[in-house]
Amino acid sequence: MKVKEPLVSVVVPVYKTEPFLHQCLDSILTQSYARMEIILIDDGSPDKSGFICEEYAQKDSRVHVIRQENRGVSHARNVGIDRAVGQMVTFVDSDDWLEPDHVEALVHGIENCDGSICGYWIEEAETSIQRKTNGAEILSAEASMEQLLSPCGFLGSVCNKMFRTSLIREGNIRFREDIAYMEDLLFCAKYFSLCKTLFCTDRTTYHYRQHSASTVGNVHVSEEWLHGRMTAFDALKEVRAMYCLPAAVTLCDARVQTEYMEILLHLLKTQAMRDKSKELMHRVRAGIGRVLCSALPAKIKIKFFLVALVPQLYCKLSRGGKQRV
Repeated sequence: MKVKEPLVSVVVPVYKTEPFLHQCLDSILTQSYARMEIILIDDGSPDKSGFICEEYAQKDSRVHVIRQENRGVSHARNVGIDRAVGQMVTFVDSDDWLEPDHVEALVHGIENCDGSICGYWIEEAETSIQRKTNGAEILSAEASMEQLLSPCGFLGSVCNKMFRTSLIREGNIRFREDIAYMEDLLFCAKYFSLCKTLFCTDRTTYHYRQHSASTVGNVHVSEEWLHGRMTAFDALKEVRAMYCLPAAVTLCDARVQTEYMEILLHLLKTQAMRDKSKELMHRVRAGIGRVLCSALPAKIKIKFFLVALVPQLYCKLSRGGKQRV
């Protein structure tokens, strides 16, 4: 007798993504793995995104729409977790899209493990950058955590991963709604801390779209933006407290320094908040040793070193470069 395939809950927060939503939902509904429920949370979107969600729900009984006032992506994902009835859950951002076998690859990977992870594409305006994994392998939770903390590792997002719903609920894992940046990484770190093993597939199946708003020069720098961006340090502080392994702690400390650097670059390129820039410059220079002694990739160490020594020159040379989460 054939064992019934597990039901997968696909949680999709939707907010102001009308131009991309059709591609996203089509890529989900045409997956090679059919046993899914698709939970669309219309987070008070002011455009036609909500109507598009309703159209898909009328066409396919697997699609369920939840409409609410705007509460942010973390709240929307928590609502999706609460409503999920599948044994597995995965997340998709409504401006991204999937390869046809994305869900199937993740389900296959999680069969004998606590979670699964795939490679991803970074989709920029004119280029696609492939970020492969190291190949199909089963990793310990500790090794997975090191990959999660590395900027060139798994990607801090929850979107290229699959989770066991039971483990999320047993651990009472939620997205912190007071953290606006690195909330994904914190969620993954909490989940990994409850895992024994995770499977890393050799497939690259998630397409992560970068908007023009992700470009350093196009970010609207304000006190509100800075407050949200600084919540990354709350996330990293909580992650650091979870792990006592030296490699993870060292990486976490180094990530704090690289976050200081990235925020500084935003301020310098927009010539905003000069007093704050001076404070961040001091923190960056004080953290050179932590970065250089860490396991971060060489290119990130070089970037950090140049920003610490000649920040204005670095900004001129890299003008127009993209800032990735």
